Amino acid sequence: MQAQFHPSIRRLGLQSWSEMAGTDHPFSHFEYLAGLESTGVVGPLTAWQPHHLTLKDQNENLLGVAPLYIKHDSWGEFIFDFAWAEAYHRYGYEYYPKLVCAIPYTPVPHRRLFTRDSTSLEPMLAALETETESRDFSSAHLLFCHQEEAMAAEKRGWLIRHGYQYHWFNRGYSDFEDVLKDYRSKPRKNTRRERRSLDEQGLTCRVFEGSDISESVLDHFYRFYQKTFLQKSGFVPFTRDLFGLWREHLGEKLVFIGAFQGEQWVAGSIFFKSQDALFGRYWGTNQEYNHLHFELCYYQAIDYAIRKGLTRVEPGAQGEFKIKRGFEPIPIYSAHWIRHPQFRLAIANFCKEEAAHMQQVLPLLQRELPFSIPHPRQTITVADEGQTE
Repeated sequence: MQAQFHPSIRRLGLQSWSEMAGTDHPFSHFEYLAGLESTGVVGPLTAWQPHHLTLKDQNENLLGVAPLYIKHDSWGEFIFDFAWAEAYHRYGYEYYPKLVCAIPYTPVPHRRLFTRDSTSLEPMLAALETETESRDFSSAHLLFCHQEEAMAAEKRGWLIRHGYQYHWFNRGYSDFEDVLKDYRSKPRKNTRRERRSLDEQGLTCRVFEGSDISESVLDHFYRFYQKTFLQKSGFVPFTRDLFGLWREHLGEKLVFIGAFQGEQWVAGSIFFKSQDALFGRYWGTNQEYNHLHFELCYYQAIDYAIRKGLTRVEPGAQGEFKIKRGFEPIPIYSAHWIRHPQFRLAIANFCKEEAAHMQQVLPLLQRELPFSIPHPRQTITVADEGQTE
């Protein structure tokens, strides 16, 4: 088998990439990743340098692909290793650059190593290790990876980090009131009160998708997105041009939900979707309104998922307040290959302690869910698109 690394996804081509990664999941879609490159969100002038991996057999048949980046910092990853970098620096070592298999600025669990079958997972992991050694990188990382990939990496000596996100699951509900029938009395009343407060403030919500997404709609949503990032970090990763490319190439996967006071835009939230899931990504508002964030980012998403028959809503990283709104804590995984033996031992101890903490915390979080009868513990089920026999 032969591994090759590519400075642009366009070197691979739409057909080759899609043959492995599929076209359903929005964030592994060729056009999503290509758009990041063509608009300068990732590239030579950024901390994300594309270095995508392909694996071929001796007859040049494609066996696997992976979205890969040489990273010069840890921003936009959401699996936080800043303390690791600080430890390296304190002892006179360089943590950057490192090799990261991830989707930039996108904390969404999914496959990271797209292969024809599971027998190619180990050669792809080996290729990452070899590239890390040969390029003198400090480490290699699979972020928000599938559990199967984490298990394969662990067998090769990679360190596994455990975390959790909050996802909502559709159990065949007919509408939002049907959802509330599953709730205990107090959270049911609180949820109705939060949703009712929008009417009391004179706010309404509208969904934009497909042909509804005009240039004007993109302009409004980009301004909301831009304002949120400027307030949080003073840095706006995505460009307005990228929003246009999303509409052009991924329009059927885009869902915008706007909030209005009369005909005046006041806020908006941005989602992507696959055949079975809705992924919340960004939101912003002109001013503060009571419970508007919960409505635009969570309740409206649940409404949409029920109408469209989607199985789950994944609203993104962090936010324990999601639990009381029916979003269940779900285990997530990342895998890390650390070259330096002493640092590897220290990080292994950290990962072990972190995993033990997660084992203690998850049951406690489950108890905070609003359901009157506990649901069976959910796990993330990722379709095997991009892995074919």
